[in-house]
Amino acid sequence: ELNAEWGCAVVMETKTGEVKAMSNLTRSQYANRYVEGEQNYALTAMVEPGSTFKLASLLAYLERTPNDNEKKYPLYAHTFTRKGNNKQEYKYSKNDGINRSEESGYPIEVFQRSSNVGIASMIFDKFSIYDYQNYLQKIDSLFITTSFTTQLGQINAPNIKRKANDFHTYYNTCFGTGFKMTPIQ
Repeated sequence: ELNAEWGCAVVMETKTGEVKAMSNLTRSQYANRYVEGEQNYALTAMVEPGSTFKLASLLAYLERTPNDNEKKYPLYAHTFTRKGNNKQEYKYSKNDGINRSEESGYPIEVFQRSSNVGIASMIFDKFSIYDYQNYLQKIDSLFITTSFTTQLGQINAPNIKRKANDFHTYYNTCFGTGFKMTPIQ
């Protein structure tokens, strides 16, 4: 339907991470069909995780809050404020859609609506808008941003920015943009 160049699927044992089945398909340049075997995309393709990464951020958030119905977060639009090294305040207006108001919702609603603004707000609330390194350590503890070995070989770590201190890198990382990782991660 989307005329994708390639796609992959991996079936894993949830308790061990063992790969049970894998399929990698490539669009044939000679026929209107997909063929197996050109590349092992699941293990080697580097792609932005996008909104699938919001689950990792949600897990990091949930480990830091005793009650996920205690506080509401913005769903569509928000202006973040952060002080620079010179103590000057910088404002960053972010919007998940055109003409959206600053409505708010509980974390489950933020996740259901796949809100970039909301996920970042939740992470900044629990890890601080200044503490990108602490957030990365928590994400690393989930073992999706580190290299690892499967029975099929070594999987390289994502190219996630490690030393960034700027607002935009931190904000974008919360919902999976600005870096790439393999589909199996």
